Amino acid sequence: MYQRGGRLCEVVGPRHRVRFDAHTLSRIVPDISVRDVYVCGPGGFSSEIAGIARRLRVSSERIHIEAFGF
Repeated sequence: MYQRGGRLCEVVGPRHRVRFDAHTLSRIVPDISVRDVYVCGPGGFSSEIAGIARRLRVSSERIHIEAFGF
């Protein structure tokens, strides 16, 4: 097994109760612009988070999405 010193941050809860926006993402990961971002969730959610990451200057090559539906 490889160890890369990564950190997993899970944000769990309904969208109307859990705020997950650019401010929250940059607070959780202050150096996000130099990180790889992995997003897993329904298509709309994944697209929204990818857009926020791009606005926070994460290059498209560093955004990895696995979308699914319920």
